[in-house]
Amino acid sequence: MSILVAASSPRLRRYGGFTLVELVVVMVMVGILAAVAMPRFNQLSGYKDVGYRDQIKAVVAHARKSAVARRRFTCVVFNASSVATLSAELVTPAAHAGSCPYTALNLPSGTSTLTPPSNVTITSPGLPLTIQFDAEGRPTVGGGTTIILTDSSSGSTSSLILEAETGYVH
Repeated sequence: MSILVAASSPRLRRYGGFTLVELVVVMVMVGILAAVAMPRFNQLSGYKDVGYRDQIKAVVAHARKSAVARRRFTCVVFNASSVATLSAELVTPAAHAGSCPYTALNLPSGTSTLTPPSNVTITSPGLPLTIQFDAEGRPTVGGGTTIILTDSSSGSTSSLILEAETGYVH
């Protein structure tokens, strides 16, 4: 008898779990947070565009620096799908052949090609676009070029400008 009395004690029932009202309130709060947070995740695709633009800027700067460091002509070729193929000439500048592509040159990532995210494309006029740097880091082909990137998910565009005299990208 004493066992039954202890099991039905109000003190033991107090630790039984959550009430239905508590569960409904928590589910409503989670729903409100999800409704506020989900549009924020869709805005993250804009960062891919900016990140890819920064990668292209780094590739062109790397090509220019490689041309100066190796004292060889270096070339970057942009296509709409496979972008930023980097290559360097193996012969001395005096024996320059004058055309791309040369021998593949690896980017800091370890590959010679940079591919865009699925929603970003290069829409610059005159694709494929070739930028060639001489042994002093000046663009001999493609100087004064504007590279235009288009993000198809947001419709935004951004551009990079290659200075004709210095090869600086901004």
